[in-house]
Amino acid sequence: MAVTLLIDDDAPIRSSLEKLAEEEGLELRTAGSWNEGLALFFAFWPDLVIADYDLPDSDNGLKLLVEFRYLRPSTRLLLLSGKVEAANLDKAESLGFVDGVVRKGSLGAAAKIIEEMKALQIDVGVETDWVEVAKAFVNRNAHSTIDLNELDDVLRADVEGG
Repeated sequence: MAVTLLIDDDAPIRSSLEKLAEEEGLELRTAGSWNEGLALFFAFWPDLVIADYDLPDSDNGLKLLVEFRYLRPSTRLLLLSGKVEAANLDKAESLGFVDGVVRKGSLGAAAKIIEEMKALQIDVGVETDWVEVAKAFVNRNAHSTIDLNELDDVLRADVEGG
């Protein structure tokens, strides 16, 4: 069974998604802080990580989320935020730093997350294409650190201004 990790400091969001995942027979691990999420990442090596941008103990949410890609290139990453402007979330996705974005409070946010979790179940049992994993690892620096830093600064400004 594919494992999903949700990192969000909003307890009601974690609770509601845990209930939805359980109803669908999906495995969801949750964390309320970046440090707790990092520990669960190493414990379970999740197939999907959904992380809020603005987390306790995290100054640079996008940079930290991208670290998961470096640690496990096959992990699918979704950036979750209720404060970052939609256009800036889309930029994070279009530049390839994350695989998708979810706007907190938007219609269908929970449904999108459950849909992502269900899609992972299809690949369970499929052999890992190690060539693709190696390519992802080699290409992890395809985007410059400058691009990442600049975008993270824009996202942080959204959070602090919102």
